[in-house]
Amino acid sequence: MVLVTGGAQGLGVSIVRKLASNGYDVIIGYLNSKDEAINLMNEVNSKYNVKSVVKKIDITCVGDVKNVFNDYQIDVLINNASLSCDNYIEDKTIDEFMEVVKVNLGGTYLMCKYAKDADVIINISSKDGIDTFNPISLDYSSSKAGIINLSSNLSLYYKNKKIYSVCPGWINTESVKNMNPDYLKNEMKRIGQKDLLDEYFVADEIVKLINSDLKSGSVVIIDE
Repeated sequence: MVLVTGGAQGLGVSIVRKLASNGYDVIIGYLNSKDEAINLMNEVNSKYNVKSVVKKIDITCVGDVKNVFNDYQIDVLINNASLSCDNYIEDKTIDEFMEVVKVNLGGTYLMCKYAKDADVIINISSKDGIDTFNPISLDYSSSKAGIINLSSNLSLYYKNKKIYSVCPGWINTESVKNMNPDYLKNEMKRIGQKDLLDEYFVADEIVKLINSDLKSGSVVIIDE
């Protein structure tokens, strides 16, 4: 089975649908979006004739993480769950900063640590972790940079696994579409991105990595 954390919202939904359309059984990991997760499970099970289940997972809780890997045979792990807390550095508290790092980087670490049987681990980072200036989400960008480094180090430690970090640009998800349009336009212009990425295109590129011969530890940039 394939486990997708943050599978009931945003890009996670597209990843789950793309996996199911390719015949993969999926565990839809969620924290607060139970209804959305159940609806998605019912949709893909009926439409694609696969076996998907929902699982509440706090990726920062060792007990939750251990339980999901004890309860299911997970062959592929896609770490998609993340948190952002957008405010300027003058207003951002250390607690806010560390909570974002705890979820995005610490949670990804815990999931990778206990994914003993997974042959493929795909960690969703961001182009924000490579080349960005986003004054309201320094913590998010820092955590995504950490995911890239974490993935590289884990690929050297777990030599029997394929581990990748994926760095998309701005994606046409609901949360992005609801952003301040002037801010979004300026950010896209600054990094040279002409159009928002289609989320199903990004999901397709992620799913392709499962059977890819790409070297473990590679950073996969998706920006067009």
